[in-house]
Amino acid sequence: MNLSELCFHLKNRPRMYVMDDRFTTAVAFVEGFNQANDGRTLSGFQSFVINQLNGGKRSSLHWSSLIAKSEFSSTLDNDVAIMDLSPEAQRALINRMIDLLMEYDACQTGEEPPSHNEMKNGS
Repeated sequence: MNLSELCFHLKNRPRMYVMDDRFTTAVAFVEGFNQANDGRTLSGFQSFVINQLNGGKRSSLHWSSLIAKSEFSSTLDNDVAIMDLSPEAQRALINRMIDLLMEYDACQTGEEPPSHNEMKNGS
């Protein structure tokens, strides 16, 4: 399985791969996939996320925290943990992560990322 296929399955068949709808569970699965590939799959993803979400400004935060802060900064700044976000917010974070992973994969492969309809239809 490659990163594009992983994104498709996480988007369309999440229960085949993760046991719940928490963002942290999806992140753990993606990180496990990366580790199973000796870290090659996401070797530049941290920098990619920093450039996409943090304007290229260096950050010591893990890419998952950058995604969460970019989407729910005001909520998370009030000492609310990612795990305490609503189910809708968790799903929004998972979708944002998948979108960024697809964009990153497209940059790595030189292809256009699939549209949301293509991801949903498996095209």
